[in-house]
Amino acid sequence: MAQLVEDEIRQHDYDAIVASQLPTAAYVEKCQGPAKIFEEVEVGVYLGRIEASRGLNGLAPRLSWFKSAQYLRRLLASFDAATVVSAPEKRALAQLGIDTTHVSLIPNGIDVERYAGVTAAPEPYTLIFNGAMTYSA
Repeated sequence: MAQLVEDEIRQHDYDAIVASQLPTAAYVEKCQGPAKIFEEVEVGVYLGRIEASRGLNGLAPRLSWFKSAQYLRRLLASFDAATVVSAPEKRALAQLGIDTTHVSLIPNGIDVERYAGVTAAPEPYTLIFNGAMTYSA
């Protein structure tokens, strides 16, 4: 996949490459040319697991965070800019020694005032879930 991305960038003139989250960031790490933006450096999952664990149960999430942190340091150094969705995530990156001057905080959310007049009839026995099942919100 990384080779396909590199070939695409060589063949076309792009202003920027946006890698959404960790799984795609690795594919553009070594790409040269356009600006590289790492969208949503998601470290909240690690921090949440650590916070929720106690005693020996906290060993695995802490070890996972330690290994991921080493990788993130190297990976983020190859990007021109990055985003996080929370202040604790940005602080966690800074605590790792990562220069966060090019890390922007763009919180998840919605402008509720913009949608204040929007209504819809409720549909019984219906659930809409637009999140991820990979972490405990």
